[in-house]
This record gives sequence, structure tokens and C-alpha cells, in this order.
Amino acid sequence: MFPNIDSQLFLLVIFGLLGFLFWIYFNRKQNNKLALQICSFSMFLAVILILWRVFQLNLDFGLVLAISTLFAGLAWILGVFMAFSSLDEVLDNIPGSEQVIKNMRNSSSILDRTKDLEELEKEAEIDKYVLKSFNSLKEESRSYFWILLVITCIRSFAYEPYQIPSSSMYPGLQVGDFVLVNKYAYGLRLPGTTTLISRSKEPARGDVAVFYPPHTLCESKPEDARPDLVSLPALEVQVFLGRFKSLQKEYCSKLGLKYIKRVVGIPGDKVEIKGYEIFINDKKLNQIVLEKTSEETFYSEKNDEIEYVIRTTGISEYQNYSWVIPKDRYLAIGDNRDNSLDSKDWGYFSKKYLIGKGEYIWLHWESFTSVPTFQRNKKIQ
Repeated sequence: MFPNIDSQLFLLVIFGLLGFLFWIYFNRKQNNKLALQICSFSMFLAVILILWRVFQLNLDFGLVLAISTLFAGLAWILGVFMAFSSLDEVLDNIPGSEQVIKNMRNSSSILDRTKDLEELEKEAEIDKYVLKSFNSLKEESRSYFWILLVITCIRSFAYEPYQIPSSSMYPGLQVGDFVLVNKYAYGLRLPGTTTLISRSKEPARGDVAVFYPPHTLCESKPEDARPDLVSLPALEVQVFLGRFKSLQKEYCSKLGLKYIKRVVGIPGDKVEIKGYEIFINDKKLNQIVLEKTSEETFYSEKNDEIEYVIRTTGISEYQNYSWVIPKDRYLAIGDNRDNSLDSKDWGYFSKKYLIGKGEYIWLHWESFTSVPTFQRNKKIQ
């Protein structure tokens, strides 16, 4: 019935909403404190389980924030109307209350109604026992709404935090680094969606981009990852299809997983990799050896005007790749060249699934057993 919704998450949301509705019902009755406590506990439990399921599914937290903001706003409105409705039942004997209530009913603004309601309560000096629960709902949900709205706007339209999960971008980015992702670098999108609401911008060669790669999206087809499959030799097509389907089976989810990699090639580029040498449109990227041991080598590599450090271990020294990048597709490779799941394995990523540009390291916290530090804070190269 709901093919795109996780059944467990859906049931948990329904459970939480039922607890909320029963909480309102028993507050109206004011005669069953045990039922109120059960409803409050059920809502708390539902929130904990929903958050657990969200993290388990690796859902976009921006979407969760947007939904939470919407719910807080609706709860605020509901609290105002429920408190307003309750006033009708207790203000019959208060002089002048009829005119105030009439003004409130004629007001089309929820803010005006809230103001009138607060003034009436203050002036009438009524017993707030009957209204305290709905006033609490009104006031707390209003506070949460504005807090969540600010957080949602910042996270969706300015900067989003992202934690580095692997060593694929080592040495520049290390496991436990918390990165600020510029959400407006490539165009603004609606929270939790791929819908652009501003003019899009193209990633530049050398950018550190955050995106959803095709093999992490269960709906993606091999042709989405390599639109140029029809032009490839039959053996290369078979190898890619086998690898892509295997990766998709292992990593895909309904909403995808976020990756952070370096953009090496943009639409229209001819990119060749010969061992560790990269050629873009037949021009070799400048590489300078910084440090070399028996186990690893560090190079300074420059792509256009962006200079960064890469690491190699000799595993891919004799591997060759070649691409001509199609429209709206990008080639992304990790700086840790021999320990990165990237475009060499799953193809191109699409402009549609760009999230933002990694710009700053603002915190390093490798695990819960370690102490967070700010020693690695810096601008990402």
C-alpha cells in the first residue's frame, strides 16, 4: 500500500500520533491522570523509536527536521485552538469576556489569537487548571517551532554538518572529521529532496563534493551511472554491470547514502588514468612527490587552480581507465587512491544528486571513547 515508506517507521509514526490524539482527548476530560501519563510515555517512546529507525535507515536528517518543524507548527496551532475552545467553557461568568472572545473569533491571524488569549487570561485572572495542559502545548510547541525552523533553514540553505565515515579522502579528510557542507554552492534545494529552487551552479574540477552516488540508490539503473554504456566494448560493459549490481545490492537504500569525494572531471571532459597519473583533455595533472616510504607515497596534485595531497600504496600502479564524461555527470575520485570506492567502481554521479561542497573541518571526534578536538579545524583544500 505504501511501497516507498518503511513499514516499521510508518507504524511508529502512527503509534506516536495516536498517543498525541489520546493525550488531547484525556486532557479535555480532565478525569484520568493515569491515562495522561500513559499517553505521555507512549509519545516519548515513539519519538525515541522513530529516531532510532531514522538513523538505522540512514535517512536524510534534513527531511526529518522539516517534518518535525511542520509538526511543531501544527501542534502550536492546535494548542491555540484547543485552549481557545476550553475558554468558552470557563469564561461564562467573567464580565466583558464575550467581546474579547468575539474579537478572537473574527481574527484571521493565529498570532493575534494567541495575543488576545494571553491578554484575556491575564486580565480575567482565571484558574488555569483546566487550560494549563493546552497552554503548555501551545507555548512549548511554539518555542520548538521557531527553534526547529531556524535549524532547518540553516541546515537546508546554508551549511550542513557531515561526518567523515571512512579513510577514502585521507590525508586531507580523516575518519571522525566533521565537515561543514555549503548547501548553496551548487544551488538550493527543497529540504530532503532533489528539487532545485534556485539557479544551479556547476562543480569545478578539484572541488570536494558531497552527493548521492548511483549505486546507493535502489531505483538507479546501470545506465544512470554510465549513460555511455552503449559505446563501450562488450567485455568492459559486462565487467561494469557485474560490479555495479554487486555494489548496489550491498549499499543501496531508498534514499541513498551520502559520499564525499574529489571532483576530477566535469561534463565534456576526456579523463584518463594511467596508474596514478591523471590526464584531463590530454593534459597531465601536475604531481610532486612529497614523501615516499616502502608502504606509501604522498603526492601534491594540482587540478586547475586547486592543489591538494593524495596518497598511494602501489596497488593500482598498473591499472588504466578512460572516460568521456556525459552531460550532467561528474567523475569523482578519493584522495586515498588505493582505498576509495569511487567513480572507478560505480561510474559517474549525477548533477541531480549533488548536495553541496565540503568547505571546512570544524571538529574532529573519532569515536565516543575519544575526546572531541578542534586541532584539525581548517579550510578544505
